[in-house]
This record gives sequence, structure tokens and C-alpha cells, in this order.
Amino acid sequence: MLGVRSGDYDAAAVASDVFERMVHRGEVREDEFRVIYRSAKFPTSSFAYAHDLEPKFHDRMLKCFYDYRFTGEMQKAFDGADRFYPITFQKDYALVREVAEAGGEKFNRAAYEREAAKAKK
Repeated sequence: MLGVRSGDYDAAAVASDVFERMVHRGEVREDEFRVIYRSAKFPTSSFAYAHDLEPKFHDRMLKCFYDYRFTGEMQKAFDGADRFYPITFQKDYALVREVAEAGGEKFNRAAYEREAAKAKK
């Protein structure tokens, strides 16, 4: 974004939430840019757990997450959200998979194993 503003680049792909945070912090002004496309928001972060956890542990762990309330500082960082909420890979990460697949990537067992083999080298 800074390169676009300074004239070094004609355009840039920037996550909407990054753009909004930079505007909010006063690093850039919204009227300095022409936004030509906004996608749906990508999930920003998540916690995952194994599908085969012991049921009592699974339930206690989830209760801990869902009962926790964010501090004021965390709420500011997360656009006013005050707690964790459940998401699913199938539904909530559909856009992430769509974009990755358009770029030639896959999120499946074969892709995971290929990356794991690279990491071992």
C-alpha cells in the first residue's frame, strides 16, 4: 500500500482487514486509494484439535475456550469480538481453499504429505 501511495506501484493486493487497520492507525488515508475489489473476509487465526481426542478432555477444552472472555486490549485488536467462537474448515475456510486452488495449491492429504517431505530435507 505504501508503494502504491508513493507511486512505486500501480496497484497492490492487500487484505481488507490490513487496509482497515492501517487507516485506523492513521498510517494511510482511505481516500488515497481506489479499492477495485473486496473479497469476503478470510479467517484471521484459529485453533485446531485432533478429531480423536478423549471425549471428556475434548469437552473440557472447548468449554475453556468458549467460557474465556477477551481482555479490553484483545477486544480492540479483534474488532470488538469478546470471545472465541466455533468455525469449521469445510465452511469457514472455503474462501481460503478457493483462492489457494486458483493459485495451484491444494489443502488435502497429498499436499500435506508433499510439504512434510520437503520439510524433512
